[in-house]
Amino acid sequence: MNGYFYILPAVLVLLLLPYIRIFVKRIGLYLRLKRICRKRGFRLQGNHFGWLFSPWWYKKHDFTVYGDHTIYAVKFFASKSKTRRLTIRDNGQFYWVKKMAITGRSPDVVLYEIPEKPRKLPDYDFSVEADPWSTALYKPILLVHPICHEFRREYVAQNTKKTELLGSWEKFGGIYLCSSSRFLDELETYDHQKFIYR
Repeated sequence: MNGYFYILPAVLVLLLLPYIRIFVKRIGLYLRLKRICRKRGFRLQGNHFGWLFSPWWYKKHDFTVYGDHTIYAVKFFASKSKTRRLTIRDNGQFYWVKKMAITGRSPDVVLYEIPEKPRKLPDYDFSVEADPWSTALYKPILLVHPICHEFRREYVAQNTKKTELLGSWEKFGGIYLCSSSRFLDELETYDHQKFIYR
């Protein structure tokens, strides 16, 4: 009985660890985001209660950054661990791939990839409050934070399933896929003439 007294809290901490990681990372992102927006004179607007910790399946985008010439409508996505891979299909589905390293009697390490069940991406609402006569650029963003190991696109070509790597700021279905570091870098080094043709 005494053994369970120590084991159960340890198991609980392990189960909650991914969510603690998300919580800490999001707080850190918010502080950096707020500092950059204040420095550049941009307006940061949360779009609903609890927007900083919004789940992926909530359809409304979580926050908006109003720059001088660009409006960023941002929806959070999160990886439970940095070793996972996010794969997005052209049919609107996505799935995570877990990576697990196993060692046996030999010194070699065997890396297993375990795909999770595919899920349907919601039709996210990226609508923003803006002047209808505004000429500002509009960028809907799926912001993966905390970040994963890599992004991939899965598609079918000539009846064959294929995959390709996706980089940060690449577009799929009209949405920019982005890491927090690249997003904050754009805000911090913001130059309308540099990004206007992107």
